[in-house]
Amino acid sequence: MSLVPMSEKHRNAGLTGFSPTGPSQLLSHLPDKLPNGNSSTFQLRYNEADPSPIHLRFLVQRPTGVKHDYFVEVTFSGRDLATATSVFKRIAEDSQGWLSVAEIPGTTVKHTTDKSLVLPIPKPLVDGVRFVAQNATTYRLWQQPGATPYGGEGMIAYDTPSFSLYAHGAGELQVNVDFSLPAGIEIASGSAPQRKLISIDSSRSAGLRPDIVMEAPGVYVIRITYVGKSDETPSTWETACPLGAAMRFYSSSGR
Repeated sequence: MSLVPMSEKHRNAGLTGFSPTGPSQLLSHLPDKLPNGNSSTFQLRYNEADPSPIHLRFLVQRPTGVKHDYFVEVTFSGRDLATATSVFKRIAEDSQGWLSVAEIPGTTVKHTTDKSLVLPIPKPLVDGVRFVAQNATTYRLWQQPGATPYGGEGMIAYDTPSFSLYAHGAGELQVNVDFSLPAGIEIASGSAPQRKLISIDSSRSAGLRPDIVMEAPGVYVIRITYVGKSDETPSTWETACPLGAAMRFYSSSGR
């Protein structure tokens, strides 16, 4: 996982790299890239008598095909800006181009600024969740995009490209993932707001029917059956996705 500056689109929406809430100044440039394991030093000028919180933001470099952007926000606050709070957040864009931001549960960390500030691995994003799909149909399932045979089970992490499960003549099921939402899996139409971490959209199905088999911490299992126009007897299946490599990076701050 590498960090890069916030994009122009995000800056235009108010998500700037340097965002003070009162009189303050950034005395050094933010890095063009902060790779995993690297560090950088920042110098800030602020009102010592009444310091206002200061936000620094870095965008997580998005791999090809991934649906959502993620960024880390570090907020310096308190007397002498002695406290820093880091949290990872998700950016979603709707069909009209509006952006929404939500925190990733389990990624908020408190730091002190009297020493180097080390950002820990955002485990919910990097470790991801295990997704299993049991195929009880007579169809062969394919992963789109790419038209590759779908394998059985695997991990879905922050860097897993968006995908759907497709069967020739039976339509497709879109697998939507949002790590900012509560743990769980749901079957829903694409027009409905997503409410759980994994949402299976069956609006483009032509007979494939997903059912939830198991929800456990970090593990979600569905069964796919087929119901045709004259077939009321459900027919089941299985799945795979790569887990992003674990990462670690460092960021130092100074005044």
